[in-house]
Parts: sequence; structure tokens; C-alpha cells
Amino acid sequence: MVKLTETEKDFIIKEAKAIGIDAKYIRFRDYQATGYNDELNLIFVSSQIFPSQDGSQIARDRMSVRAVLAHEYYGHKAHRNTSLEMGSWQDEFRASDFGTKNCPFLSADEKADLIRDALDRAKEAGQQIKINKFMRSVLYGY
Repeated sequence: MVKLTETEKDFIIKEAKAIGIDAKYIRFRDYQATGYNDELNLIFVSSQIFPSQDGSQIARDRMSVRAVLAHEYYGHKAHRNTSLEMGSWQDEFRASDFGTKNCPFLSADEKADLIRDALDRAKEAGQQIKINKFMRSVLYGY
């Protein structure tokens, strides 16, 4: 990870506002992962928020800034201080699923990446998830 430039920070704030996130919930930090903090009720953002340029096939590596912010805000923040352990596969699955369902102004590709991320989180944890009607419609259009 590298330090964010002022131009990148401005872009991230613009993307947050475009999907209904108040900039007061955004804090920038260098050399650490992007993530939501339950205690502080803030999204900490680093350069890791940008899609990977290495051709990765992992959904979370490809997600746009808007999709990552949707995961953090409409997923994690919406379930602040709930019983799921922060960072557990269930917590991460729910964050991507709810981000997809509740974030306005995401493209079809961004929604599909969030659903793929949810499914990836379950798969990585050895869990079988049956693709439901909502997921199918996002992924395949039917």
C-alpha cells in the first residue's frame, strides 16, 4: 500500500457522496487496510480501496471504490455493534450482501462484485451458500 494523494482523497470523498455517504464518516490512513470501526463509527480508508491492477480474479480485489464504500457503510455501519464477530466470514458476507441491497447508485457490475465477494467469503470459510433469487438476479439478470 502507498500513501493516498490529495487528488485520490478528493476522488474517494466524491464517490462516497455519490452513493449517499456523508464525508464525516470517512477518515484516511496510510499503510493499513480499509475498514469500518464499530467503536468510532468511521470508515478508515487507505490506498487499498482502489481496485487491484494485477488481474486478480478475487472479487474484493476488483471492487470499485463505490463498491468498497458500500460494503463498509451500507454493510458494516448498518449493523454496528451486532452480535456477529467483526471480521468473521458471516460479518463480511452480510456486509457485501447488504451493501448490494441498500446502496443507491451502484452499477450492475459493482453489485455483482459485491455478491461475488459475499460468496467468496463463505467459500473461503468452507461454507456452502445457496444462491438465492436476489443473488441470481444480480449475477445473471434473471
